Amino acid sequence: MTDHFKAVLRTDLDRNLNFTEETIEILDNKISVYDDNKNKILEIDNIEKLDIEYGISICKLIAIDKDKKIFEVAYFTKKKADNIQKIVDEFNLKAKTEIIEKEEKKRSKKEIYGFLIQIIKKYKKELTLITIIFIIAIVINLIPPYLTALLINKVLISKTPSLNEFIIIIFLMLISSIISRFLYLIGNSLLNITQTKIRKGIRELLLEHIIFNDVSFIEKYSTSTLIARYQSDIEEIDGFIAYDLPFIIIDTLSLVGTLIILFYYYHF
Repeated sequence: MTDHFKAVLRTDLDRNLNFTEETIEILDNKISVYDDNKNKILEIDNIEKLDIEYGISICKLIAIDKDKKIFEVAYFTKKKADNIQKIVDEFNLKAKTEIIEKEEKKRSKKEIYGFLIQIIKKYKKELTLITIIFIIAIVINLIPPYLTALLINKVLISKTPSLNEFIIIIFLMLISSIISRFLYLIGNSLLNITQTKIRKGIRELLLEHIIFNDVSFIEKYSTSTLIARYQSDIEEIDGFIAYDLPFIIIDTLSLVGTLIILFYYYHF
């Protein structure tokens, strides 16, 4: 048993009604409020009573001191109302107890990257195939510039130009361009199909999260906010997995290949 009253609780709104967490510490008849950066923003002594004013979706914690002066302590959504009401009841009963609310665990960058890796693993075959096709297309696309140099050196400015060499070089340039365009067409088609699958999978994951969440989650965020966040998150994740990631690999390998070719020609 303890000989004093102590409570630590966290809101999900700040005093400007932004979705920012504030921490309330109550020690006997003293209340201290801290912002999200742990800076003290309010301190009240000689508190006699606590109360909650309930709104449609937002609630307000009220403190009344010995002089009957009323203070607005903090704001929160109905998601937090039950827990805070228990603390208010215990305080008003002059109970000697400690109530420490555990801090909600926030997703770390490691967990977020793990989530992305899980999605990537699910479509790794499609993404690998698309990457290989684009790499082959880029390699073939480097052939026409090389053939153009040969055409200039061995035919156009040569003292003994050969018609056969001219025809062969033009034919190879034409074939390599057609194959390159064809591979780009196949790659883009597969990319669009994979993108549709990824977007569908992400939608199912996010909808499952929203549907099976607590009702207070809907009260905390407006419908328009949820829809906007839902769409933007899908676009961001889909864009990273289906476009950014493959082309980062492709561009990196293309750069390495170009450097290898330049190094080869420099020495040989």
